[in-house]
Parts: sequence; structure tokens; C-alpha cells
Amino acid sequence: LYVEGGFKSGLYLGLGLYDLRGGGALGDDSSLGLVLGITGHLPVSERLSVLLELSGHYAALDQTQFLLMGHVGVGYRF
Repeated sequence: LYVEGGFKSGLYLGLGLYDLRGGGALGDDSSLGLVLGITGHLPVSERLSVLLELSGHYAALDQTQFLLMGHVGVGYRF
């Protein structure tokens, strides 16, 4: 975990099961895979913050092997 002022960030590495169900020409496929990601938390106020996440995924699927995913959200602390 990295903290700079109010900004917090972290890295993660994980193992997952990827299961695609496309039907038709794509067919169905599943595989074990890896994920590497970075997260960020930027406080806007005492209770409100902006959450960021970017991750890269690898899975030995027939149609694709590398996937990228990004999220931006708002967090509210009760």
C-alpha cells in the first residue's frame, strides 16, 4: 500500500477462472488465468472518495489471451 498525502494506492496479483459463454461462432471456453492490477483511492471529502482500478488479465482462451479492464467509481463512507 502506498500513501501520498490523501491518495492511497496498491498493487495486487491473483489467480482466477475465466469462463466465456458466447454461443454461435464464438462457442464456450474456460481457462485458469492470472490478473495483475493497481487500485487507487482519492478522498474528496471526509466521507466521499473516488476509486480507480486498472487491471490486466491473462488466460489461455481460444479467442483471446490478454484482457484489460478499468473501473472508476465513487465510494461513500457510512
